[in-house]
Amino acid sequence: MAGIILWCMVADAARVCKVPSTPLFSVCMLCVSFAQLAGTLFGFFRAEYLQPGDIALTAVALAALYAVFMISTFLFKDRRFKDGSDRADASAEDSFTASGLDASSTSREQAAALSAELLREEREAALDARCAHIAERAAFTPREREVFALVARGKTNAAVAEELVVSENTVKFHLKNIYQKLGIHSKTEVMKLIENDDE
Repeated sequence: MAGIILWCMVADAARVCKVPSTPLFSVCMLCVSFAQLAGTLFGFFRAEYLQPGDIALTAVALAALYAVFMISTFLFKDRRFKDGSDRADASAEDSFTASGLDASSTSREQAAALSAELLREEREAALDARCAHIAERAAFTPREREVFALVARGKTNAAVAEELVVSENTVKFHLKNIYQKLGIHSKTEVMKLIENDDE
């Protein structure tokens, strides 16, 4: 039983470490054979010094050693020589290589996506600043500020109503007040006003 477990562990170690199994098995066989030879030689040359009590003590010690080995084998049988992140990185790299992509092209794509996201955030921040400036100048109410900011982003009345959890008629009412305060008559003029705002 111990031999079977040992060879299974060796086979698993060879698979995980990605080393040829033949040299690994050979080294293990050499170690096991050397241990058996040493035990045989010790027994042959030192047998006359062993007393009946010594043999029983040796048997108990070997049984205890075997038990410790078996317990440790079952406790650590799922341990690996490489951690899971290394294997995950290796498999991801293999999949990139298989699909014709390399790590540098992937990082370039991620950098491009990140810069596009930053550019979008800058535009939204600039739009919010212009809307806030216009709303302050026109003395909008807090709800009119919210409606104005959403309309400035190109949202329809239905989308504004859904986001603010109000009816479309309420949105139209606030838009009418916004148009009166700004002296305009349509959403197109709202967009032009925001584009032409100095701040």
